[in-house]
Amino acid sequence: MKTSLQIRIAAVVMLVAIALGAMGAHMLKDKLLETGHLEEWKTAALYQMIHGLAMFEIALVGKRARPPFSFWAWLVGVFLFSGSLYVLSYTGLTALPIVLATPLGGLAFMIGWAAFIFKPHQIDSGND
Repeated sequence: MKTSLQIRIAAVVMLVAIALGAMGAHMLKDKLLETGHLEEWKTAALYQMIHGLAMFEIALVGKRARPPFSFWAWLVGVFLFSGSLYVLSYTGLTALPIVLATPLGGLAFMIGWAAFIFKPHQIDSGND
């Protein structure tokens, strides 16, 4: 995949995280307080932002980044973890797919980070 597409995807993840974080703090605050899930919304936005930044870093260093697999694991994590928390927070729904998506997304985040344990990130340092 082209690095420019990864940069665009990471930028979209960050844009959406900031927009949803702001909406949760302002436009949707009363609704989220009503459902009792304002903290979950904040957690979703925070995790999305953290992993969006990490995805951005991998995209910026391009092919020198190891492993690019982490980029995709984190993107899956954003959709499953943050996405399910947004749905839960806004709707109050606790349907099984939503409840299961959250820990699976967390697992995707962890897998993305664990990949760096087994194939450390290296930026032309010449050291292994």
